Amino acid sequence: MLKGQFARLRGWRSDPVLDRLLRNSFSLLVSGGAVNALNFLQVVVLTRLLLPEGYGRFTLVTSFVTIVNQFFDVRVRETTVKFGSEYRAVNQIDHLLAVAKLSYLIDLSTGGLAFLLVWFSAPWASGVFLKTAELAPIVQLYAFTLLISTMDHTNAAIMQVLGRFQWLSIYSTLMALLELLAVAIPAFLGMGLTGVFIGLVIKDAVSAFVNISYTSWALKRDFSSAGIFRAPLSLLRGRFTEIARFVFHTNIIAYIKMLNTKADVLILGFFRSAAEVGVYKFARQLGTLVASLADPISNTLLPELSQLQARQQYREAQRLIRRITFITGVALAMVALGIALFSGPITLLLAGPDYLEATRLIRIGVWGAALGGVLIWGWPAALSLQRPDWGTKTGILAVSIQIGLLLALTQIYGALGAMAAFLAYQLVAQPLLAALVWRRLSAQTEQI
Repeated sequence: MLKGQFARLRGWRSDPVLDRLLRNSFSLLVSGGAVNALNFLQVVVLTRLLLPEGYGRFTLVTSFVTIVNQFFDVRVRETTVKFGSEYRAVNQIDHLLAVAKLSYLIDLSTGGLAFLLVWFSAPWASGVFLKTAELAPIVQLYAFTLLISTMDHTNAAIMQVLGRFQWLSIYSTLMALLELLAVAIPAFLGMGLTGVFIGLVIKDAVSAFVNISYTSWALKRDFSSAGIFRAPLSLLRGRFTEIARFVFHTNIIAYIKMLNTKADVLILGFFRSAAEVGVYKFARQLGTLVASLADPISNTLLPELSQLQARQQYREAQRLIRRITFITGVALAMVALGIALFSGPITLLLAGPDYLEATRLIRIGVWGAALGGVLIWGWPAALSLQRPDWGTKTGILAVSIQIGLLLALTQIYGALGAMAAFLAYQLVAQPLLAALVWRRLSAQTEQI
C-alpha cells in the first residue's frame, strides 16, 4: 500500500498544472515565509517596546481605519484576476486591459471616500471605540495610507494575471522589511505611537511608487501596442451584469472576512482593557501564522482554476484540488502541532512574561487557523465556478455565529471567549464552502 502511495506521489510530478502552481506557490511561499517572519518580528518589536497597553492602542487604531477602508473598498482584485485570466487565456488583450482600467477607476474613487470618512470621524471614533480622544490625531495620520495605497490591490491582481509571481515575491519581501524598519526605528527612539504611524505612512508612499512604476512597465512590456487607459470600457458591455454580480459577492465575503478579523478586536476592546486586546492580538497573530503558509496556494490557484474552467477541464480541476489538499494538510498539521506544544516557550521568547496569558489562546486559535489553511482552495474554486454567492451565504452564517459568540462570551471570558468565537467561525465557514464547491465540480465531471 505504501509503495502505491509513493508511486502516486511520484506521478504528481508529471502534472503540468500542479507543477506550475507549486513552482509559483513556492516562489510566493519563500517570500511569504520571509514576509511572515518580518511581520511577526514587527509584532515582537511593538509588543516589547509598547507593552500590552501601547500595543493594544496600536491594534485599535489600525483596526478602526482598516474597517472603514474595507467598508468602502470595492474589492476588485478577485474580479480582475478572474476575468483578466479568462481574457488572457483566449488572447483578448484589449478586454483584459479594460478590466484593469475598470479596477483602477474603482480603487481611486473608493480610496478617496474612505480617507474622508476616517478623517472626519476620527474625533468621534476615538472617544467611543478607542476610549481616548488623544488617539484622534493618530487616526487621522494613519488615514493617509488609504489614499497612498489605494491602487495596490489592482496592481497585485495584474501581476497575478501576467504571471509575475517572482516579482510579487521580491516586492512583498522588500516592503515587509521596509515596514519593519519604519516601525522599529521610531519605537526604539522612543517616538511612541505617533512616530510609529509616521513610519507606516512613509513606508506606504515608497511602496506605492515602486508598485505603480513596475506595473506600468510590465504592462507596456507585455502589451506594448495598448495603453491601459486607452482600452474602452464598452468592451465589457456584454459582461457588466456578470462583473457587477461577481463584485457584489466578493465584497460581501470581504466584509465577512473583515468582521472575522477586526470586529473581535473592537468588541473585546469595548468590554475589556487595551492590555487584554494586546495579549489577544498577539495570540491570534501567532496562531494564524499557520494559515498564512497556505496563502501562496490561494494566490496562484485562482488563475489556474479560472483557465481550467474556461477550457471545461473539470476533471483536472478536481485532481488539482485533491492534491493541494493533501499537501497543505500534511504541512499545516505538523506546524500547528509544533506551535501548540511549544506555545509557552515561544511566547516567552518573542513577547516576554507580560504576554504569558496568550499561551492558552494560541492553543485554541492555531487549530482553527490550520483548518482554514487546508481548505483555502474553497474560495478561489468558488470564484472560478462563478459562484461567489456560496462564499456570501456560508460567510454570513459563520460570521453571525462568531459575532453572537463574541457578544455573549467576551463580557464574561474576555480574550478566551473571543478566541472561541474565532474557532467557531473556522469550523463553519471553510468546510461548508468546500463541500459546496466539491459537489459542483463532481456534477460537472459527471457531465463530461
